[in-house]
Amino acid sequence: MSGIVIDTVEGVSIESRHGATFEDDAGAQHRWIASRSGTISARRCVLEAVRASKSQNNDRWHLFPPETPGVTRGRAVRNMAGIKARRELIDSAKAAELVASVPHWHHTFEIAPGVWTPGSYNPGFMLAKLHLPEDLSGRRVLDIGPSDGFFSLVARKRGADVVCVDYRSKSGHGFQVMEQLSGYDFDYFHMNIYDIRREKLGTFDYVFFLGVLYHLPDMMRALAIVRSVCDGELFLESHTAVNLLPDVAVARYYRSDSLAGDRTNFWSPNPLCIRDMLGDAAFSVVRDETWGDRYFAHARISGAEAVSEKLQLGYGLVGGVKPEAASLDSAPESGSADMNRGEQQS
Repeated sequence: MSGIVIDTVEGVSIESRHGATFEDDAGAQHRWIASRSGTISARRCVLEAVRASKSQNNDRWHLFPPETPGVTRGRAVRNMAGIKARRELIDSAKAAELVASVPHWHHTFEIAPGVWTPGSYNPGFMLAKLHLPEDLSGRRVLDIGPSDGFFSLVARKRGADVVCVDYRSKSGHGFQVMEQLSGYDFDYFHMNIYDIRREKLGTFDYVFFLGVLYHLPDMMRALAIVRSVCDGELFLESHTAVNLLPDVAVARYYRSDSLAGDRTNFWSPNPLCIRDMLGDAAFSVVRDETWGDRYFAHARISGAEAVSEKLQLGYGLVGGVKPEAASLDSAPESGSADMNRGEQQS
């Protein structure tokens, strides 16, 4: 585990273990916090350092980040002092102006006191289906296709370390404005779902995979990748063909923009098809439901046998190399324009 340096009176390099408390040369108490994947949560370390420094009447401190992808000194410092300041500086009129600057909002939610986003979909009912714990402190959440960031924000407010992956940049939808108005910073990766790698992002306690599956040309590969970074629970929501041969695992393919005039729509799997794909990706469905043409599943990871056997036969190597030795993470990165479109309801 990499060490961090907290500079109070005299800089001191500290290496310890998750949850351990320690005292620096100035006598300030700190607590070392790491995520389950073993990477350091700079945000939490900063907040702990601030509390400790303030308790010692010490105003001089800095966080020098560990060797963790996506963590910079500037972002870490901003996390500790900037959240409250940014909230206070942006009044409702300015918030409304920022919201209006976004050409299209998908999520409808109160982004600032009295200011609502003009989205086409209110995600509140979906949040209720997740049954998320109120306290997510110490947990890591991956939001794939976060769109305007409603679910990312909820998880962050509940104390989680949140990582977001989307094929669009922050400014390509309302996420950037949400981040600005909320005062929270997120680890946001502008990448395709097929480029997600465990060694880059680590692993997660919860994965949000909402409104994405049917936008992907290779659904099974996407689920295999999701499984490779999930160490706990998956929340999946998708368009579904409820009445299409309900006793047979099948999916309907949509040519061009034949589904709702949207070229990013590829498939409409029936519920049994989704359940079977989840099973082969080493997920166990805890509960699921359908309404209209939508499907939702809450799943937990099961044994890795399916990943190491069936999926490695499909995506790994055979002939001289055992299938389980060929990691999905080592597969060539996709150069395609495949979409991981967040939370579409079309």
